Amino acid sequence: GSPLLVEVRGQGMMIGIELKEKGLGAILMDKLRPMGIIALASGSSGQGISITPALNLPEQDWQEALPLIKQTIQSLA
Repeated sequence: GSPLLVEVRGQGMMIGIELKEKGLGAILMDKLRPMGIIALASGSSGQGISITPALNLPEQDWQEALPLIKQTIQSLA
């Protein structure tokens, strides 16, 4: 895990990632976009992101995206 990570929650393919610091959601969103991962900053202070991939996203694409998301969160610490 990352010291910046508070919680990962979701339902189905809707995922919310809450981080410990204000504004980190927007920073993470900007870092993920060039990798082809679309996330939106969320939370009252921009401390999280929400990821809602298309329902027809191939599982292989999701499996490739997960490590990129994890590495990017760790790089923020």
